[in-house]
Amino acid sequence: MKEHKFLDKHSVLGYIVISLVFAWLLFYGIANLIAGFLYIFGVDDYLAMVVAYIISAFPAILLFKALFKGEFNGFFSCPDNKHSLLTGLRAGWIMVLYWVLLVVLALVFGKLQRPGVTALWAALFAGIGEEFQFRAFGLAYIARQSKTNKGIVIGLVVTAVLFGAYHFANLFAGAGLPITLMQVYGASCMGLLFGYVYLKSGNLLPAIILHGLTDYVCFMDAGQVKDGIQIATTLTVANYIDITACTLMIVYVVFRLTRPGELDSIRETWAGKWNKAQRR
Repeated sequence: MKEHKFLDKHSVLGYIVISLVFAWLLFYGIANLIAGFLYIFGVDDYLAMVVAYIISAFPAILLFKALFKGEFNGFFSCPDNKHSLLTGLRAGWIMVLYWVLLVVLALVFGKLQRPGVTALWAALFAGIGEEFQFRAFGLAYIARQSKTNKGIVIGLVVTAVLFGAYHFANLFAGAGLPITLMQVYGASCMGLLFGYVYLKSGNLLPAIILHGLTDYVCFMDAGQVKDGIQIATTLTVANYIDITACTLMIVYVVFRLTRPGELDSIRETWAGKWNKAQRR
């Protein structure tokens, strides 16, 4: 196996380097180049990015596995759990209740609509893109480095907060400050849940599925979103209920993580994914 003196010794700097190189330079950077090429031929913006994300994921994944050759077992499988997809979806079951709530809020306070094709591409764009950008590489590296349960929790929280902070960019898309702050908070809560799902299952796919479906359901409210773009500028009663529901996601994740043996189980899952017995 290769030695990684810098990455083994400097976990914080290593996380920054891994995230910048694999999530942003390789995955996101190559995706934007591909999407720019597709735009020339008139491909829908979101569809172009979905296609670009899928293509750019391959070199990013292959190079990550090459860097950690003999150590890492991949993003979409778990050696110790042949049913990791189901494990992840079960861990994120609370999102089903959230989707039902969003539909009810759209019926009562907004205008329920059937999302168009653009919304579908936008949901896939978020599910694939943001899970690779904020969780795939960074959380995998954190799981590699963590020698204690505390390290796993800190890494989970940090990636969730960074994911939430990323949504401050919505200010530049025309969203008002109150609605943007709500999005930042909500995204942080969901980031915590999606990160937990990834860590629990050892499989990125459940987080991608739950993330994409969540965005798609959000697009059902014509009063909040149009063609995958946030159009609301002020907070409403529905938004405050939404914030409360997001807070319950934190409660849920904390409850799951504090169950006896849960964090030990997560560390064992990732020890298998990282072949830690061989690293010793």
